[in-house]
Amino acid sequence: EIKQLRSHKLSDLADDDGTQKYQKVPVILAGLVSAIRTQNTEKGKRAFVQLDDKTAYYEVFIFSNIYEEFEHLIQKEEVLIIEGSLNTDFSGNMRLRINTLHDIASARKTFARRLQLSVTQSQTENGLIERLSELFSQQQETTCPVFIHYETPQASAQIRLGEKVYAPLADDVLKALRQELGEKAVKICY
Repeated sequence: EIKQLRSHKLSDLADDDGTQKYQKVPVILAGLVSAIRTQNTEKGKRAFVQLDDKTAYYEVFIFSNIYEEFEHLIQKEEVLIIEGSLNTDFSGNMRLRINTLHDIASARKTFARRLQLSVTQSQTENGLIERLSELFSQQQETTCPVFIHYETPQASAQIRLGEKVYAPLADDVLKALRQELGEKAVKICY
């Protein structure tokens, strides 16, 4: 899910040797928060947050205005998604300007285009449609259109469920869907 969301791996930034020039290049970065250091300044609290996306560790600087707005999302051992832009300053150094921060739930709400479910004919013969209908109707918050890739021995089709059917993207709903359909049969498309 993170691989689909991000525009750059952290190693892309960590390995930058200064030859790449950036001018307001939009980026989405994501990683697990491995360390947080804060400082009090005249303008408020600011933070240095170390992220790990399994390609590299990268420390980001979060100005006080962004830190104060999104402090609740900056938690050690939690996934943090950063929306911002890359610029090259006059001395040739790359600078990341952070516009907003997301946790995985708010990133799903902001960036998800659809929920893709893969279903086989044999699954539908066991009451799957009714269970899916119950799962979607129990939820108060509906955020994402649902597409089903339906497969029979003779054919397959991509089906968009009705305009009134939207899936919540909460972890508990995704977990229930994965238990019902299988881990690889449930995909959020960004």
